[in-house]
Amino acid sequence: MQPKVLVVEDLGEIQNILRRILERSGFQVFCAGDGPDGIALAERERPDLILLDLTLPTLSGQQTAERIRALEALRHVPILAMSGKIDEHASSACFNGYIAKPFDLAQLVATVKQHLGMGNGGN
Repeated sequence: MQPKVLVVEDLGEIQNILRRILERSGFQVFCAGDGPDGIALAERERPDLILLDLTLPTLSGQQTAERIRALEALRHVPILAMSGKIDEHASSACFNGYIAKPFDLAQLVATVKQHLGMGNGGN
């Protein structure tokens, strides 16, 4: 069974890049363009990990993470913050880690695998 990764990112181009690299690495990937859609998709699909952009329309990444953490069924799911700038919220208790943009794709995959307990993340 492929681990499920939810990508919550408002830029379609970045969604597509992340989808391709993660699917190639053996993950089932779901994408949402904003916080409310991300929360709904997380409730429906029950991902094993969430990649969450901090700068989103409607709800910020921080607000989205707080709402996901409030849901009993998703409380345990690792959430990795993604941002092009260091943000004080990335160290919030809502997040399990931080991924800087622009991405080092190999490092991103390794970080996802590490948070899913998949060894050292090597391909």
